[in-house]
Amino acid sequence: MPSLHIHTMPQDLYGYLQTLAFAKNCSLETQVITLLYQSKQQQKTCEQQTNLLADIYHSRVVLPKNAPDSVALLREDRAR
Repeated sequence: MPSLHIHTMPQDLYGYLQTLAFAKNCSLETQVITLLYQSKQQQKTCEQQTNLLADIYHSRVVLPKNAPDSVALLREDRAR
């Protein structure tokens, strides 16, 4: 399995990781791997949302200039 070594890490970040690992009763290595997996999943979710929003935007119906006013159509329908 590949390994990752970080030579310079801010002390506050390292302390935060240690605190999380201690609170979850796991090793520092396990906590870092868990956070990396969570970050990967969040990135994937963000990409899916971006793609979905792009699909919605591109599937919008563009009405022609001479299309009747929707408010007028609703009033006409309600008057029946």
